[in-house]
Amino acid sequence: MNRNFGAESDYASEENAKELRRVIDELQRSGRLRTLAIEIDGVRIAPGDLLFGDREGVLVIPREAEGDVIAKAVEKARTEGEVEKAIKSGMGACEAWEKFGVF
Repeated sequence: MNRNFGAESDYASEENAKELRRVIDELQRSGRLRTLAIEIDGVRIAPGDLLFGDREGVLVIPREAEGDVIAKAVEKARTEGEVEKAIKSGMGACEAWEKFGVF
């Protein structure tokens, strides 16, 4: 059996995903599955927290801040789109920064 967890892995199959879901469901029903907070290098991750990662790093978004964080991220993305349009229309980068406050 292939033991690699890459895109070519047997573990990425729909069959294995269903088996994993079955095992997790069985553990939950039996009370043997526990959800615990963990800490990695001083960063606490609690059950229900969101993890967001890209090539620049990973963020832990606490469950209680989720709504606020998502709303602010959507607003920033919208503003960045406006900056892009303004610069493509001839606005200088410094002027765009002064007007929008983001790049």
